[in-house]
Amino acid sequence: MSSQKKFKRNLPRDHSFIIEEPNKANEFYRIGNWYLAMLVSDAGMKDCLKANHPSQEKVLLFLQDTREEYLITHDYTQALLQKKVTISN
Repeated sequence: MSSQKKFKRNLPRDHSFIIEEPNKANEFYRIGNWYLAMLVSDAGMKDCLKANHPSQEKVLLFLQDTREEYLITHDYTQALLQKKVTISN
């Protein structure tokens, strides 16, 4: 987890959960490193990743699980279909 402002200057000061794409340059995207930055806000648009937010712990656990799933998934269409089947059963 990081402040977006520290990650990239022109982003807002909100906190974000950042995943670095593990593929090497030229392996998938050809140029540089790629990142996925996720922000989480509650219904009142408050930053759920702030240290004093009551849901921070639950949100971080969810994001860590999401990160693990993202890193082990190679076929996102298939993963989406499997998730839909699991949810509907």
